[in-house]
Amino acid sequence: MRCAFFALCLLLTSVLIGCGGSTNAINSQGTSLSVNPATASLTVGDALQLQAVAYSFATNQNITPQGSWSSSDAGIVKVNSNGLLLGITPGYATVTFVCSSCQYQSVDVPVTVNPKASSLNISPISANINSGSSFQFTAAGVIDGNQQDVTNLAVWSLDNSLGGSASIVGGLLTIDTGAVMMQTIIQVTVSYGGLKASAPVFVNP
Repeated sequence: MRCAFFALCLLLTSVLIGCGGSTNAINSQGTSLSVNPATASLTVGDALQLQAVAYSFATNQNITPQGSWSSSDAGIVKVNSNGLLLGITPGYATVTFVCSSCQYQSVDVPVTVNPKASSLNISPISANINSGSSFQFTAAGVIDGNQQDVTNLAVWSLDNSLGGSASIVGGLLTIDTGAVMMQTIIQVTVSYGGLKASAPVFVNP
């Protein structure tokens, strides 16, 4: 057993040396590749950093600058050699990362570029909701002088003490049955076009 273990160590060492003699080298065999975030949304004029990660030999390695980045439409979103996105015009495009040291594996990242809003409103500005029920919020942004419904385009989040007992998707707030024993206040926040708006929610038993 000791001889077999020693032989395995020698084999791994020789592989690493063959990849450049560094423990950070990427071995093309059995390497999985991912990009974070897996999907991206940004606003015209804003930047967003992507990170490419290779999983090899039971370790995650940041290989963001070690491959090639490209955009399917540079008129919508540009990407530099370090995975930094820049929103150019509203629309949808795909950013692709190709890892030459991972048998040219590639990952596609869908990117949405939203128009920049001059104002953002949440409706209603406050709400009461009982445990075991749902409540729909909406969001409207003023874009190029026109008010538009951006409820399904915006990012919704909760600042609350209810943990997994409360969730919000597409502006629809859902509270689990028995989430509170007494009235509790949480906050709903919507983000779009570089702007944010919030509303307090009174959660009743």
